[in-house]
Amino acid sequence: MKQAKRAKISYGIIGCGEAFRKHAEAIRKSKESVLAAVFDTVSRRAESASKNYGCEKSATVDAMLADRGIDAVVICTPHDTHNDLVLRTIQAGKYAICEKPLVLSSREGRALLQSRYYKQNVITVFQTRFSPAARLLFRLLASGKIGKVLLCNVHVYKYRDGTYFSEEWRKDRARSGGMLLSQGIHALDMMQLLCGSPKRIMAIRKNYRPRLKEVEDAYVAAVEFKNGAVGTVTVTTAAKHNRRAHSIFVAGSRGSMEIGGHAFEKIIHLDIPGVSAHLAGTSKRSDHEWFLSAVNDFILRKKRDPLLPLAEDGIQAVAFVEELQHALDQNR
Repeated sequence: MKQAKRAKISYGIIGCGEAFRKHAEAIRKSKESVLAAVFDTVSRRAESASKNYGCEKSATVDAMLADRGIDAVVICTPHDTHNDLVLRTIQAGKYAICEKPLVLSSREGRALLQSRYYKQNVITVFQTRFSPAARLLFRLLASGKIGKVLLCNVHVYKYRDGTYFSEEWRKDRARSGGMLLSQGIHALDMMQLLCGSPKRIMAIRKNYRPRLKEVEDAYVAAVEFKNGAVGTVTVTTAAKHNRRAHSIFVAGSRGSMEIGGHAFEKIIHLDIPGVSAHLAGTSKRSDHEWFLSAVNDFILRKKRDPLLPLAEDGIQAVAFVEELQHALDQNR
């Protein structure tokens, strides 16, 4: 793909639902971005979004993709539509910035990578990588200051009620991919960056709400990684009384660190010789703003932040989830 010549990147957004506002706000606040158009299958949502952000309301997806003034398209639609929309976007010669999960299976992902239109022009939205706390953790890993990772525990405690599941696709495993792809994938992506590929997994799945037969309420696993590290994974959407206590704890041969909060934006614990928690700093920018800044750098200047997740990263995360799910069958 040719390097963009514009001083600003012109974005379109497909899907004006739950994830829309964070992306739209990040684009609005960036000096290198402009929101040019929006589209949603629910016309009133697109109309409201276009008025709120002073942009065009595209009549169809095809109309947005045909607009030569748009450089990149952010895809914020139900999970089972991602693969098709990504392919259509890159076929139109635009960058695709796709909400997680990028695809519903690693098989879909491999086909995407083999497309003649894929030229590192697909970016997966793993914005939690970019919080100051997470960035510090990954810097300490890359510099060797945390040492060899020995233990990594991941906990994602969310609560999703009937309102969330009123949209039928969310309780349909074939369309959503299940809880690990919907709610756990950000943390699992970071766990894989820290520990690499799994060697052995022992897992338990539970359903506490009878009407959600296809989508689990809780998943718990013990994982041994190929690099020798071990860890645990706990993901739930039934934590009504503790739904913001997400955390990733890492114990290395030279020290330990834990990040947490609603989006892994807080340093909960840091015990590494010569390292201060203040290095993470405090920021008024959201993780979506940090993520968009890295996207803009990549498109405008071909400068790739080491944490910027391209299609390969999104597919690796999906493959990790598949292994976690497969462990359920092995342990029966």
